[in-house]
Amino acid sequence: MTHGHLRVNRHWALLAGIAAVALTASAAPALAQAPSNEQLYQMLLELKAGQERLKAENVATKAENERIRKELLETKRKLVIAEHAAGAAPVALASPAAPAGPPPKPDESAPVVSAVRSPDPYSHAATDGAYAPLPAVSALNFKGEGAGLAANDGRALSGVRANNAFGGYGAGSLTFPLGHDFGASVDTVLGSAGANPFVGAAGHLFWRDPSTALVGVYGSLAYADQPSSVFGKSDDVYAKLGMTTELYLGRASVEILGGWETGGPLNNSIYTYGPGGQRNRLFDQLDLAYYPLDDWRVSLGQRYSQGQNLFTAKTEYQFDNPNLRGVSIFAEGDIGQNNYRAAIAGVRFYFGQDKTLIRRHREDDPPIYLAEDIRQLSRPIQPSLRPHFGGPTGATGATGATGATGATGATGSTGATGATGATGATGATGGTGATGPTGATGVTGPTGATGSTGATGATGPAGATGATGSTGATGATGATGTGMTFDLYEGAAAPCASGPSCTSSTLPTAGQGTIYYDSATDTLWEYTGAGTTNTVTLIATGNSSNGQFTSNDPSLFSVESGTAPSSPSGVPYSAVFTVDTTSGANSLWVANSQGVYQFLSNVYAGE
Repeated sequence: MTHGHLRVNRHWALLAGIAAVALTASAAPALAQAPSNEQLYQMLLELKAGQERLKAENVATKAENERIRKELLETKRKLVIAEHAAGAAPVALASPAAPAGPPPKPDESAPVVSAVRSPDPYSHAATDGAYAPLPAVSALNFKGEGAGLAANDGRALSGVRANNAFGGYGAGSLTFPLGHDFGASVDTVLGSAGANPFVGAAGHLFWRDPSTALVGVYGSLAYADQPSSVFGKSDDVYAKLGMTTELYLGRASVEILGGWETGGPLNNSIYTYGPGGQRNRLFDQLDLAYYPLDDWRVSLGQRYSQGQNLFTAKTEYQFDNPNLRGVSIFAEGDIGQNNYRAAIAGVRFYFGQDKTLIRRHREDDPPIYLAEDIRQLSRPIQPSLRPHFGGPTGATGATGATGATGATGATGSTGATGATGATGATGATGGTGATGPTGATGVTGPTGATGSTGATGATGPAGATGATGSTGATGATGATGTGMTFDLYEGAAAPCASGPSCTSSTLPTAGQGTIYYDSATDTLWEYTGAGTTNTVTLIATGNSSNGQFTSNDPSLFSVESGTAPSSPSGVPYSAVFTVDTTSGANSLWVANSQGVYQFLSNVYAGE
């Protein structure tokens, strides 16, 4: 007998005792003398103590019931998830206190687990509020996939959509738990786009709660033999490093990958961004996914990689057939800048526990991002290459004439008069006359001669110099150089149906001196019409295996040895192809409207 039953029996026994006391008291007049007040008081104390015991036992009973209820809810939650994985019909759990008899009518409002569409197995509502986090990775698991690829790049400006790439790939991913909250996956891929092979490996370390989110770090390294141009050599090594985030919102998911990338077509010498600046770039990948059914996923996404934006739509369906459980088919359509288009279709095989698609994606393996890389690198390099150069600065104007000399300053004031000379010496005293009577007083002797005039004082300082005359007018500014923007276009078809010169209906208009490279025939054409034009002339024929060109029009194209033209200037709009036999760094130069040669591009061999 359980503790609960013992408590209930004690409760009934106490109540029976109280009733007996009351009955005895009521019958006391007939049986014996009525109890004294002291006896009645003692009986009330005993009754109160019994009530306190009942209250305490009631609290303990409630706590025990709550513990049993939580254990039952956790058992129900585990059973719901197990049935969700197995696709079995839900099992009704009877309450421990359920009375014997026929089973009650099912609760129509309760969620029903279905192999087609079930409630979110990770939500608190699905388990009546009882919740315990699932592990980041349920168990060691593996998946493999294979797909076919068809891509078309519209960057060729010849008007011919000839940049098609067909290929396929195979990829695998091994995912394993690292404790309860963390997991890791290792991915590999092998494939090709056209005749260009692609191989890569990646690692993904992450924290995940399957009911909430995933946060991780991701890195990949791949080798892709890229279809390069003689004017745009690619880096065959392609690397990514970034962060991953996934948010689980019921049947919806938000999945983000972003970070740093290098390698691929944008590491060529002059593609889009100029030398050097394109070697370290940002990339991102965003998907908004929804599961209409447990085994069906649809998503819309955005990609920014290789300097290009791309938008994608995807779908995946896992078969519900017992013989095909763990097998899904998927398809994808891409559309991007420069008229890029791609279509992918394939099959995936999941190995591990038998689960619905939504649970595989949230409890087992994350996406194989390497499969995205092979699609992004399938875009062949057929760009519009635009290094821009301006004309030379006009000559400096002649120096203006020297201004007239300023007027002489006023003469300084006369210096002060010199000091008066010393007084001359007094004349000699006449001899003493004989003493006689005192004669009349003699005439006073003449005054001595005046001393000579003192020397003239020094000349006073000169007056201040007069103000300088105004500067002469500046000479006229030299003529401004004629500006020019050089363009280098690349396409896959000759611009003229016949003849070495024509007005092309397939090329866009461009400035005189612009160069068009036809990768299909390995020829160079120059825009030779005045101003903005689409008149072109064949100027050279090349050999992509050694990166050499020979002239078809000596007046417009010449070949020289060295790293630069032998003369800094030549015929306006003429081109010079320089061959450096020492380093193999061949280059193409074009003269602007004033005949000054400007560097246009390196030319690579063996592409």
